[in-house]
Amino acid sequence: MSQLLSSDLNWFPCAYQNTDLVITVLDDHRDQSDYWSTVVDPDHDFPNQDQNWGELVRYDGDFEGGAFDDQISTPSTSSEEQSPHSSVDDPKEVNPLSIVVVDNGKQSTPFRGDFEELRKLFDVISRQIEEISRAIEEIKQEIWIKHYCSSHKILLVGEGDFSFSACLGRAFGRADNMIATSLNSQDFLKKNYGQAMSNIQSLRSRGCKVIHKVNATEMAGHKKLNVVKYDRIVYNFPHAGFSSKESVTDEIRKHQDLVSLFMANAKKMIEEKGEIHISHKCNKFFEQWGLRKLAKKNGLVVMEEVKFNLSDYPGYNTKYGFGGDKNFDCNPSKTYKFRLKKRASES
Repeated sequence: MSQLLSSDLNWFPCAYQNTDLVITVLDDHRDQSDYWSTVVDPDHDFPNQDQNWGELVRYDGDFEGGAFDDQISTPSTSSEEQSPHSSVDDPKEVNPLSIVVVDNGKQSTPFRGDFEELRKLFDVISRQIEEISRAIEEIKQEIWIKHYCSSHKILLVGEGDFSFSACLGRAFGRADNMIATSLNSQDFLKKNYGQAMSNIQSLRSRGCKVIHKVNATEMAGHKKLNVVKYDRIVYNFPHAGFSSKESVTDEIRKHQDLVSLFMANAKKMIEEKGEIHISHKCNKFFEQWGLRKLAKKNGLVVMEEVKFNLSDYPGYNTKYGFGGDKNFDCNPSKTYKFRLKKRASES
C-alpha cells in the first residue's frame, strides 16, 4: 500500500460499507478480466457481521504503480490444491493478499486489508479535492485592478516604499501570487520611508514574498526569483539616479542601460504569454530614453501604451529611489506593455 501511496495517486481503491455504494476506480487493466480470480467465499461477512461488505476475492499478485503483476493464479476447485491463503475465516490473516469488494457481481475494486493505510489514502485524496475546489473558487472570483489580476503570478521590481505592491495586495485580498522586491536594504527603507515597514507587514500577512537588495539588471540569476515564470513583471518608474557631473547625454545613456538590462533579464523570466510592464514619465527628458527602441533591441514587442493614472492605485506613493520620503510628480506618464516575439519577423 505504501508503494501505491507514493507512486500513483491517479489509481486508488475505495469503498463504502454499503456494497451498493462501492466506488470503482481502476487502472489501465480495468477491461482485462484475466486479472481477477474467482470468488473464494461469497457468504463471508467483512469486517463486521452486521454489515455485508460483499464477496471476497483474492489474487496472488502485488501492486506495481497501480497495476497488478502479470501472474494471477485462480484457486483450484480441488481443496487439496487450494492455496492456503484462500481461507478467510479471519480477515486479519488475509495479508499479503488483497481483498476485493464486489458490488453485486459488477466490476470490483482491490484494496489492502490494512485499513489504517486506507484511511491515510482517503485523507490524501480529500486534501487534493479541497485544493482543487479552492482553485476553482479562486478562478471564479478573480479580482482585477487595472492591468493586474489575482490569478497572475506577479513580480514587482524596484519598489520604493512598497506602496504599489501593497495596493495590489489590498485589492486582491491576498498576495500569495506576488513577489515584491527592492534594490534597497531593510535598514535603508526604515530610515527613509515612513510607511515602508507597515506596507511590507501588510504584504507578508497576505502571503507575499518580500525580498531586498534585488538588482533589476541581474535578477534572472537570483536563486529566489528564477524558480518560476511570471505572468506580469512590473517596474514602475525606473531611474538610475542623477549626477551633476554628468552631461545630459551620459545621463540618458545610464538610464537606457538600466532599462535595457532589466528587459534582457525580464525576458528570461516571463511566461510565453506574459507581459512586461514599465510605467514611465513621457515628457521631455524621459521620452529621450526611447523605450520602444530598447524593447526592439531586446527582442520584445510593444503591445500598447496606456495612460498611467495614479488614482487607479489607491495608496500608491511615487517615492524617490535614493532617499527622502517625498513623492515625485508622475504626470504625465504611461504604462508600456511588452511581450515576447511570436515570430522572428515581428518588430
